[in-house]
Amino acid sequence: MPEVTAAFHSDVQLIRHEHQALGSELAALEFALDSLICYSEVFTNLAATERVYRCGRHLVRTLPEHFGNEEATVLAEMAALSPELGKFAEEMKQQHRELRQKLTGFCLLIDQVEGSSDIEQAVSEVKECGLEFARALAAHMDAEERKFASVAH
Repeated sequence: MPEVTAAFHSDVQLIRHEHQALGSELAALEFALDSLICYSEVFTNLAATERVYRCGRHLVRTLPEHFGNEEATVLAEMAALSPELGKFAEEMKQQHRELRQKLTGFCLLIDQVEGSSDIEQAVSEVKECGLEFARALAAHMDAEERKFASVAH
């Protein structure tokens, strides 16, 4: 396998920094989702809904840029190193597409809460979808980090 370059190491450091920032975003999202409580008769926790909305919208703005940066740098560089790493890079790109879809679905659910005739059900769906997205993105980043570490050393 060819040697990794100094540029690769630099790109990995940048992506790791982005992953740390995204990890903080996910923690904020999970906290907001945990704070999202709906009572069957009255929905009173509007502040938590606003936090969930802001977290989701921020991820919609930042995640595609992160994925694009990662695909153009680290994943492209890894793909050039070996067929095995090429397969890994393709798998990560596929997961990026799936994560974008999950995030879009989550944000659509958030947008529908206020106008829902069954707010309790809508809030439950937002929480479930949001936590599923957060777990999937965290697992995805963890897999990337492990692979980056194995390639960089």
